[in-house]
Amino acid sequence: MKKETILIIDDEADMLDNCERLLSRAHYRPVVLKDPVKLKEILELERPNLVLTDLKMPGMDGLQVLAQVKEVSGEIPVVLFTAFATVETAVTAMRQGAFDY
Repeated sequence: MKKETILIIDDEADMLDNCERLLSRAHYRPVVLKDPVKLKEILELERPNLVLTDLKMPGMDGLQVLAQVKEVSGEIPVVLFTAFATVETAVTAMRQGAFDY
């Protein structure tokens, strides 16, 4: 049976390690990305079934990640997570096509 691929994007190594470990135990195939600059390349190469991304990252934030994922494939659900949630960013993310926030 083919495992579902989940792409996790975060600038914190500990968060990536924890997500990778938990998703592997749940029988998913996690792919981690610390630098979202390579996002389009990874999306084409890995064809993830789901993208989990942090909102606040240097260089490219989660809303920019969401826009790039939607540009490559509108079919891939994107979930944004953050320790700095606001109603404004939640509304923006959902309006831009996030599956969840």
